[in-house]
Amino acid sequence: MAASKHFSTSGLPQAEAAELWANHWRATVPLRVRSLGEAGLRADLHMRALSSLSLGRIAVSAHAIEREGAAPHDEAGDMLKFVVQVSGHTVVEQNGQQVMLQPGQWLLYDMARFYRLTNEGPTEQFALMVPRRAYAGLADSARRLAMRPRPVDGVVKLLQRCTQGVLEDLDEGGNAVLDGDLGGTMVDLLRLALGGCEDAMERTSMQDTMRERVLAYIRHNYRDPDLSLDGVAQAMRCTKRYLHKLFCADQTISECIWAMRVRRCGDELASPAFAARSITEIAFANGFSNSAHFSRVFKAHYGASPRAFRAARAA
Repeated sequence: MAASKHFSTSGLPQAEAAELWANHWRATVPLRVRSLGEAGLRADLHMRALSSLSLGRIAVSAHAIEREGAAPHDEAGDMLKFVVQVSGHTVVEQNGQQVMLQPGQWLLYDMARFYRLTNEGPTEQFALMVPRRAYAGLADSARRLAMRPRPVDGVVKLLQRCTQGVLEDLDEGGNAVLDGDLGGTMVDLLRLALGGCEDAMERTSMQDTMRERVLAYIRHNYRDPDLSLDGVAQAMRCTKRYLHKLFCADQTISECIWAMRVRRCGDELASPAFAARSITEIAFANGFSNSAHFSRVFKAHYGASPRAFRAARAA
């Protein structure tokens, strides 16, 4: 690719615009393009090459594209593509996965593999295309993060601003030394962005695993009237503060314990298999130790007293 170039279908015959847009990309990756609008394809591309990577701003009307089959020697399309969605919605399909890319999100996918993009309306994107030889250090991160839309924040937002600045502010002539430095800097930013996302995913995965362990412990012990936040923290070998952080988005540990108890009581009060047992017996067998407290909690959860609830289910 040239250091900087602009391509637009403006002024081109409508019947030829889609094929000309496809031909423009074939030097990079072989594509089939189909317009989805009655007015034909309208597309505008501003792209710049910086040493080992290319970046661009793409504004295009409703259309669908798919990668043609890759040949073994197809080195031109052996790239990782990093896309930031500015406006519109794009459906991306690759490796049996289908995701919707929305404004304010970014996505990675592999240009060397078959993929299909569908834009039902006008879209605008910023894109970075990095050849495989230049992102050897990104390969593992790219594989784990591919086809997972994520919000544009942190280092990714900085990367987007850099992309926009490079496209808007640099002169058309380009400078080989400057382009090389900028290209290396942007690859480093991409590496930082992917690394930060991986760290966040790992933290989330660890938190999800711990949360499931806590819930399993509560399910196994909720009938114990002495079960409490202190006991759960001791059993899980963690602090109460950490448990609060794990559950702060939904409910506290105590609320989780009482909700589990009251739901079990509701199941038993509604079941004919427990018809011979009194309400108090059922409540005390499931971790409650005070009848009045049980009645208040039960009514708050089900909107009826335990006696009325049981009678309604029996009827």
